[in-house]
Amino acid sequence: MPLEASDIAKLTATTRALQFKGRLTQLATSYQNFTAMNRLMKLHKVGLKGGKELEFYLMTSFTNTAENSSLYDTDDVVVAGSSTTSATVPWRWSKAHCAWDLREPALNSDSDVKLMDFAKLQEMEMNLSRALLHERNLWGKPASSTDKVTPYGVDYWVTFPSSYSVDGFYGGNPSGFTAGCAGVDSDTYTRWRNWYGQFSAVSQDDLVERMIQAEHATRFESLIPDAIPDLSKGDQLGIYTNWDIISALRYLYRDQNDDLGTDIAIGVPGSASTPSFHGRPFEHVSFLDEGHSEGSSAMAARDPVYMINWGVFEFTFLSGWDGKRTTEQSPTSHNVVVVWSDDGYNTACYDRRRQALIAKSA
Repeated sequence: MPLEASDIAKLTATTRALQFKGRLTQLATSYQNFTAMNRLMKLHKVGLKGGKELEFYLMTSFTNTAENSSLYDTDDVVVAGSSTTSATVPWRWSKAHCAWDLREPALNSDSDVKLMDFAKLQEMEMNLSRALLHERNLWGKPASSTDKVTPYGVDYWVTFPSSYSVDGFYGGNPSGFTAGCAGVDSDTYTRWRNWYGQFSAVSQDDLVERMIQAEHATRFESLIPDAIPDLSKGDQLGIYTNWDIISALRYLYRDQNDDLGTDIAIGVPGSASTPSFHGRPFEHVSFLDEGHSEGSSAMAARDPVYMINWGVFEFTFLSGWDGKRTTEQSPTSHNVVVVWSDDGYNTACYDRRRQALIAKSA
């Protein structure tokens, strides 16, 4: 009868399994990536030193006094009226924690018995919880203006229009926010809107053409020299979508290239043939895939393609509150310690008309 080592009693009594100490495989979530916490919150983060909220100003009109003139003409002096309005973004807060009894690390301390660091495992679970929350916060939005807890995400700043007839700047006030993004009503200030287009097929004449139109329409040049500098850091375009779109783009890439070589995995993200637009890769966002309970199935079903200009879109953190770590003793048990990780932040989009969203019909 064939035997395995574990079938031999004397061997199992005298021999331990070979254990990979201090390492594990994370199977706790179905997310394939954490776009927010791993990349975007690091690349596009700015620390602010205080203030009850973030306030910035939009120039919404101007007094047009320029005119052609002649010798000895008379002047008609116009006194400028108000040309600006203010936008405000409140602070939002998030927290995560882990806890352990001080005796647990003691039991786990000797190298002969420790399989992995107990305290580090607890903190890993805490940070995974933070990553999932930040991912939901980045791509989602508060349900309405009565929600004073949820941060402003992409779905707040870059919106689907309530109805659609033609492509253009029709991404207005987010659902549930009649006063508009950051308190600026897009029905009153119609340039405070994102570009929106609708496609049916992932093809050169449909999705790609709309992306070309969107990139052109959302490119705005600052006046040089400006007496007051604008809030832009220059164009920093990122493109984000779900796997359905990236998978379809692989076929488009294959069909328009004659020399693909021998690699049959054409267009897989991370490879040399990653689908790109003007040199910018399409980034896969798990949150935008269907099948995730944490994401919006209605949003995922529309196969959105977000064209985010990070030159005017930031994660604004209160200085010192980016994963601020504190440790305290439990008030109910003197041997229990609690480790907290707190974030004080929100997102701020300083120019919505430099953002674009292309999606299928609802």
